[in-house]
Amino acid sequence: MPPGPGSIGQRAADDIRDAIGAETERSPGYGQVFRSLDEMMSTELDAVSGAVSTLLEKRFTAVMDDPALPTLLDEYLANLNASIVGRIEVVAEYHRD
Repeated sequence: MPPGPGSIGQRAADDIRDAIGAETERSPGYGQVFRSLDEMMSTELDAVSGAVSTLLEKRFTAVMDDPALPTLLDEYLANLNASIVGRIEVVAEYHRD
């Protein structure tokens, strides 16, 4: 398994690639899947919502370099929650009929 991003091993590997003129490897797992909220499954929405909620905790917002990031995350969380509520309403409507 290759060294993780930001690790000493990864930085050394990047330095060696730079020294020999090789192209820097893209870390596996990053940026492979991009889907809109409407395309996500309910379990994925729940997982992302939990992760964003965690990022909005004071212990993380206190160390964020970008002052706009907490606001953007809060707006994204509102969109996530709206999608989750929308799905719950659809399921409730389906079972009501």
